[in-house]
Amino acid sequence: HWADATLPDVASALAFSPDGKQLLAACGSAAVALDLPAAPGPLPDPRTLLDSPEHSDITALAPRPGHPGHLVTGHAEGALLLSTPDAPPQPLPASSFRGKVLALALSPDGSRLAAGGDSPDIWFGRLDPRPERDTLLPGPRPHHLDQVHA
Repeated sequence: HWADATLPDVASALAFSPDGKQLLAACGSAAVALDLPAAPGPLPDPRTLLDSPEHSDITALAPRPGHPGHLVTGHAEGALLLSTPDAPPQPLPASSFRGKVLALALSPDGSRLAAGGDSPDIWFGRLDPRPERDTLLPGPRPHHLDQVHA
């Protein structure tokens, strides 16, 4: 069964929640959720999970497994934010990350994050017990790979 949904802006990234009950979308500076019905039928209107107008558009997003309501977003200016239901979005210490964030991946337990983008480097960090920078993995030379895409 296929269904249509209207989002508040063009979707630049999509991801399912870890439990599969929501479809998350990056729409401009906002992240929205569509609650997926258990049976075929129309989709409800999207709910705003995060709106971060102080940052550029969201270019990548990843829900955090094992942590309901946690969402990592990557932005066009290179910012990485961790959003939780009970606190404002917190920037992640990825000071060495340069350029637009184009891809995010979380470990199955939600404790580690990898981010890639406009540079051939991949940022790899730990989210537990607290966000901290682990390392910047040197990427392949530019003639091997120009960008990392999800």
